Amino acid sequence: MTKEELDQIIASEHALGYTDEDIAKKFCLAFIDGKMNRAVFEELMAYVGYYLSDDYKKLSDKKLKKCLLK
Repeated sequence: MTKEELDQIIASEHALGYTDEDIAKKFCLAFIDGKMNRAVFEELMAYVGYYLSDDYKKLSDKKLKKCLLK
C-alpha cells in the first residue's frame, strides 16, 4: 500500500465520521484478528498518531493482543 492509498483510506474514514482514535481501534482489531503483522500494525498506528509504550513493545504478540482487548 502506498502513502497516497493510505491517505485516501484515512480520509474516507474521516468523511464517514470516524476519528483517528476510531481508526486506531480498527487497526487494533485487525492486528488481534491476525489480519496484519505487528510491524504493519505499529506503522499504521503511528500514522494516525498512536504509539506503543516501551512496556507494550516488550510484550510478545500474544500478550500484546490480550492487553489491547482490555
